[in-house]
Amino acid sequence: VIGIVVYASFVTLWPYNMALSPKHYDITLAGGYSSLWMTIVISVMAATGGTLALFLLGLGLRRLPRAVAQPIQVLAAMPAAVPGMVLGLAYILTFNSTATPLYLLYGTAVLIAIVNFYHYHTQGFLTLMTGFRQLPPALEEAAGSLGAGLGRTAVDIVAPFIAPMLVSVFFFLFMRSMVTLSAVVFLTTPDLSVAAVTIMRLDDAGLTSQAAAFSTCVMAVVCVALLSMKATLRLMARRHRTK
Repeated sequence: VIGIVVYASFVTLWPYNMALSPKHYDITLAGGYSSLWMTIVISVMAATGGTLALFLLGLGLRRLPRAVAQPIQVLAAMPAAVPGMVLGLAYILTFNSTATPLYLLYGTAVLIAIVNFYHYHTQGFLTLMTGFRQLPPALEEAAGSLGAGLGRTAVDIVAPFIAPMLVSVFFFLFMRSMVTLSAVVFLTTPDLSVAAVTIMRLDDAGLTSQAAAFSTCVMAVVCVALLSMKATLRLMARRHRTK
């Protein structure tokens, strides 16, 4: 299927003129490649802020009483049960009302980054919690007995121990934000669009080959991110073995 999309991006007029041509990569309709760059920015925002938020959440749950931590864990798992389209509708009903200050976020890249993070929050949360469970409590207790505060313990003890998990969550949130459609289709505006919506608009306009070309560019960005993640994890593992 992926090979057909890449092939179709070079077809002159799918499926009538099968001669190959790179002309479809010169996209000028539906905002051109601006939405691709905006999607990359939004994905970086969602991945960076989301990874930090999940790290702080996991760190806080380790210090809360079990009776309080368990309900929070249930709430953290709830986004997995919400379809993306329902999530998008909920966000537009919430943030498109001028009756609240939340309206200031409507039509901004920040709002799309937030909804992307929340959409895939559960998977990242479960990944990080697996790393936190592998962290020996004795490490934190030893750091505390030596006078290290919460911030120092988090930076020097916890973060290095679960660093591979943090890297995996960062790239997971980035890659999912690059390709998500259902949750953001209601939140785009004429001045702010994302790659998945642009592909849909090109296809709706009958520009199948241009839509395939844009899809190929998105897949290339995701592949680069995936290779970067693997290279980073391999480098971290090599440094760990050397130490």
